[in-house]
Amino acid sequence: MAIVPLWTPENTTVLSSVFTVHPGKVVVLWAVGFNKYKFRVENEVATPMQACLHRLIHDFSGSRLPSTKDTAQDCCGWIVDVNHVSSELMADIAVSTMNCLWSLSLCNSVMAVGIPGSYQLELNDATMVGTANVYADLYDIGQVHAPEIFVGG
Repeated sequence: MAIVPLWTPENTTVLSSVFTVHPGKVVVLWAVGFNKYKFRVENEVATPMQACLHRLIHDFSGSRLPSTKDTAQDCCGWIVDVNHVSSELMADIAVSTMNCLWSLSLCNSVMAVGIPGSYQLELNDATMVGTANVYADLYDIGQVHAPEIFVGG
């Protein structure tokens, strides 16, 4: 499969492109270019730079299907160009387990998401947009044999 960047040169916000995990599939995410700590102003506590995972629930009824960035992938495309989507966002949920956010960082740079749904990452450091990135790759669920990188699975 082709590895796809979730932040493209056209993306100038802390929010990544939306990616979809279809049943029987796993999206493996790799963080690159992350600093140990996010940029901080004077007297602010040092906080690790991270990209937090959000679960999105959209209502696409009455709208056209979203265009995709990687049409060579299975499942009719899985990376959505959010600039061309007309849908109503029903929920945006920061994903966590026992109050621990699912996130990528310099020290935790790989994650596999196998729970079907649409997701988006959010950087906690706007100064790193265009420098840090997360790359996504789509696999069949049986191809990934690394339980330590699975979240929620």
